[in-house]
Amino acid sequence: MQIHVVKNGESLYSIANKYSVKMDEIIVANKLEEPAFLVDGQAIVIPVSGEYYFVKNGDSLESIAHQFGLTAQELAEINEFPINDFPPVGLRLYIPSQLE
Repeated sequence: MQIHVVKNGESLYSIANKYSVKMDEIIVANKLEEPAFLVDGQAIVIPVSGEYYFVKNGDSLESIAHQFGLTAQELAEINEFPINDFPPVGLRLYIPSQLE
């Protein structure tokens, strides 16, 4: 499971796409009665099926993304990490099981 904090402008659709899960899975996991009405700052559970990677010395977004068949841009967006920054050693990055 992953916790996601809803940001301004996000929808259930955009959040589901970000984590490569179905909207229905998020609705069920959170018992959302009104899934169209997410609130800024609301914490929701994301039933993820991926894995986590902890950044090691010498890693870059590009090198990590390449290991998992992603682009650096995808990895940055998934983890809400600035594309131009070097990830610090020990940072936990979410790697989805399969992007669709």
